[in-house]
Amino acid sequence: MSLDPKYADLPWIETVEDTMSAREIEVVKLSVSEAHRRFAGCKVDSSNFSPESKDKESLVNRFQRLQTETHQLISDIQSVSDQNNLNPKEPISTAQLLSCAEMLSEKLTTINCDELSTICADSSDTVGQTLHSKILRQIDEFKPDKPASRSPKKSNHLIYEIYDRKSSIQQSDAEKVADIDRRIHRIEALIGQPDPNKLTALTADTTTHGLLEACSRLSARSSLFQQGYLDMIEARLASLQGKLQAVTEKREAIADYDMQNKIAELYELVKKWNDVAESLPMIVERLSTLKSLHEEASQFSQSLCTIESSQKNVEGSLSSYTKLLEEVASSYISFALFQVQNNVIKNMEVIKDNFTTIESHFPISSK
Repeated sequence: MSLDPKYADLPWIETVEDTMSAREIEVVKLSVSEAHRRFAGCKVDSSNFSPESKDKESLVNRFQRLQTETHQLISDIQSVSDQNNLNPKEPISTAQLLSCAEMLSEKLTTINCDELSTICADSSDTVGQTLHSKILRQIDEFKPDKPASRSPKKSNHLIYEIYDRKSSIQQSDAEKVADIDRRIHRIEALIGQPDPNKLTALTADTTTHGLLEACSRLSARSSLFQQGYLDMIEARLASLQGKLQAVTEKREAIADYDMQNKIAELYELVKKWNDVAESLPMIVERLSTLKSLHEEASQFSQSLCTIESSQKNVEGSLSSYTKLLEEVASSYISFALFQVQNNVIKNMEVIKDNFTTIESHFPISSK
């Protein structure tokens, strides 16, 4: 449906958004029902698997494994020594490890693989011999067959033959691989590089084990996704959910019972103090008056204490004053007596003088 250009810029007009379709991303249409129908009967049963039932390793395979492990050990030691990542806690240095690995590789190179294979063929190791012949037969099967030589047939008719060069086929294959590589790089650029930590977490259980053991572990894990096992897990989860729901209901019932008990206690307490609430203002008023009375009584007792202390001070000062007055009185009396005595003595002397004068006058008169 074409839109009128005069209504194209209006904000409430609904327009179809352009979908970005990258040419490098391949869109694959999948049907869930078809996939489920196709893989419904595909199951992996690892119950009959036993790690002890695998074939024993032959001498040739063991020799080749030792050679590869020795070369890998030498390369690892050289990389560690080149990086100078020496660990002082290690009892053996990298130089000693390198010399031991080189001696081991020299000893392995002195052993002839053909002689070892003949010895294995002469021995009773039929398992290794059959495995060796089976591998050689499979390798021969992968070899390309020689094209049959075509000789021109004698005929009176025209024959058209088409010959394809292998270089063009290889070039087309290389172009396809390069195109796929470019598409993968573009997809990685759009999506992003994978996180190495997540990859190590996913492959941590299988990196340290062999291929057969890793396959057995993966098959054991995939067997956990069988329908019967999933139904059993679903039934257990349903029962667990029912138990959790029952526990939560009991917990809510217990919580409600405790809440009701607390509410009843609060109601009884409020009902008990309801009668007291009417007389509470009068009680508060009396308590306030009693508070003022107690404050006045405390002040009166303090004033009595001050009066008693002042009375004691006055009594002490009075006693000191009486003593002082007694001393003053005694000193004054003694001083007065002394003055009186002196005056009496002086008066007696005056009287004596007067008498002497009088006596002196009398004889004269008698004469």
